[in-house]
Amino acid sequence: MILIIDGYNLLKQIFAGAPKNMAKQRDAFIHQLGWYQKLKSESIDQIIVVFDGGPEKHATREIKSGVVVIFSGVKSSADSWIIHFVEKNKDKEIFLISMDNGLKKECAQFNVDAFSVFDFYNILQETIMATTDDIFAGQPVQQREAEKYNHTNVYNDLDEEFAQTQPHAHAGLDLLMEQTSTDIPREKLIKDDKEALKARCGKSHTLSKKEKRLISKIKKIG
Repeated sequence: MILIIDGYNLLKQIFAGAPKNMAKQRDAFIHQLGWYQKLKSESIDQIIVVFDGGPEKHATREIKSGVVVIFSGVKSSADSWIIHFVEKNKDKEIFLISMDNGLKKECAQFNVDAFSVFDFYNILQETIMATTDDIFAGQPVQQREAEKYNHTNVYNDLDEEFAQTQPHAHAGLDLLMEQTSTDIPREKLIKDDKEALKARCGKSHTLSKKEKRLISKIKKIG
């Protein structure tokens, strides 16, 4: 599956009301996506994050941390680039992360499902955080959670030998610490996608082909 992310749409939603430091937020997000890609490589073949603008008039493409990073160029937009990509790859399985209703409607013509930026960002953070659990094993829950979100060097009291044997956990923690400090609006993650959809549509509702496809994609990213 290809995961395509409407970059600034996500960042502006997640960090709404935060001090403007878009470049820092963008770079930290790309680093987190790179780690997430490694963790989800069996279900996600490629992650593409698309941003408006960039240094050139035309679109530019580069690979950062294993993630395809696209800048649409000053003469185009991220939406236009995404729609063109989706149309060219309509036979592939694509999952769009965006809150832009116009973009979602255009992509839906090619059977591309869309997912909330808030739910995806929660999944991203939860997936990365899962790699840090061994570091805090045995600590009280409140202390463990506080230290995970404390933007200081939490490695000071860690045994050096243990640190060397847990590179994945430390890399994940570094990524979480790299986040811009801000209050992020959170939506409840979908715990049981099938039941959530049934509850939304009614107990007697039979899942449609589109709903089943959406559930399948959510399970791949979660």
